Order: sequence, then structure tokens, then C-alpha cells
Amino acid sequence: MTALTQVVGISNAIVDVLAHVDEEFLTKINAPKGSMILVDADRAQEIYGMMGSVKEMSGGSVANTIAGLSSIGGRAAYIGRVADDHLGRVFMQDMQSVGVDVRLEAAKDGAPTARCHILITPDGQRTMQTYLGACLELNESDVTEQSVGNSEIILLEGYVWDTPHGQNALKAAFRIADGGASGVALSLSDADCVARHRLAFLDAIANQVTLVLGDDSEVMRLFEVDTLEKAASRAAEFDCVFAVTRSKQGSVIFSG
Repeated sequence: MTALTQVVGISNAIVDVLAHVDEEFLTKINAPKGSMILVDADRAQEIYGMMGSVKEMSGGSVANTIAGLSSIGGRAAYIGRVADDHLGRVFMQDMQSVGVDVRLEAAKDGAPTARCHILITPDGQRTMQTYLGACLELNESDVTEQSVGNSEIILLEGYVWDTPHGQNALKAAFRIADGGASGVALSLSDADCVARHRLAFLDAIANQVTLVLGDDSEVMRLFEVDTLEKAASRAAEFDCVFAVTRSKQGSVIFSG
């Protein structure tokens, strides 16, 4: 009998492209130091061509979580969208190299693979120029009973809610989980993402999600409160576990 997948992650598939640069490089490309700016395909290709020697690796919070789980012996799988291009192959090979069951087929047409150009200056500061590309084309056709149904936990990335196609993909995951035995975990992604989709996230937490992952700022934004204690009080209203990181203060877990 085939063993259940412990966790299948569904998220924006993105490749981190890292390079060490000087301050003059940031001035040349008009990038404010320490910023994160979204760029289009032409701009992404221009910056990529200027970066020189780079290090390329699969990235994204959920993808990293899945890779980490697999690397310590967990049975993990991943669903996302990449193109049939160099960076798409980098993403898939990185995930497969640590034993992840990559359940996606690289698209032969459409947008190039998403990448985050990470420009590191001598002081260690990171400036990011991000192209979202193919990951925005993730949709409900990628999330099927065959691809996620044999999983103990379906781990969803909040950022995917930023597009209508992505919302349909997550709703498909909810339907499959409702009809089977899978639990659903939601990563809140960042506080701004929570602000954009707060009501949708609360509805999902009330009806489908069994585990919420986030930091203290994200959870406080979710409940529109100014302390984690108040957030914990609100969380008690839900039949759900909240795992909350607090930077140097460690982490806490609370539930209803």
C-alpha cells in the first residue's frame, strides 16, 4: 500500500537569484537600498543579465518548508507553476534533490518562471527585484484529487490568494480536504497579505483550516488587535491551532 504523503504544499514557485553587488549597481538600476519592488518580464531579464555571477536556488516560504521536511525524512510533495526554462529546471531539480515529490509539469508556453533577484551589498543589506511570472498562472486544474487527496496535510500559501486563478486553486484544495481526511494548514505570508484578504482568511479558518502559521504581526493584523494576548483571545473562538513565531522571543502555540 502506498504511504500517505505527510504534507503537500501549494504555493507560488519562485527561484531566488542572488548576487553580491556594490552600491553603484543599485544606483545604476535605480533600486532603493533595502527595497522589494515588483518588476515586469523585460525588466527582470535586464537585471538578470547585469548581475554577473549568481547563485540560483528554489525559494518561497512554503516551498522551503516542504524542502526542509523532505530533507529530514518526511514524505512531502509540492504543487506550483513554473515554465519550461532554465529557472524552472533549477526549481524542480532543487526540490527533487532533497526528495520532494514535485507534482507539476513545466509549462511550455506562457510567462517565464518567477524569480526574485536578491542584490546583496557589502554591508549585508538585501535589495530585491521580484518578477512573479508563471507562478501567477497556478489554477484549480493543478489541484486535483490525484495530486492532493492522498495527503495528511495540505499546506497553503496566503500569497496565492492574490490572484483569482490562485483563489480557485485554494478553493479546490478546500473542497478536496472537505471530502476526505486531509487537514488544511494556512501560511499567512505577510501582514500586508493578511490585510488584503483578511475576511477571506477568517472565513477559511472558521470553516476549513485546522492549522494557521504566521508571525505575531500577521496574527495581530488578522484579528485587528495590538497585542498577541488579544489575538490569542480572539483565536480561542476558532476550532483551529495557531503556531506563531515571535522573532527573538521564540514562538507560541494557542488554540480554541
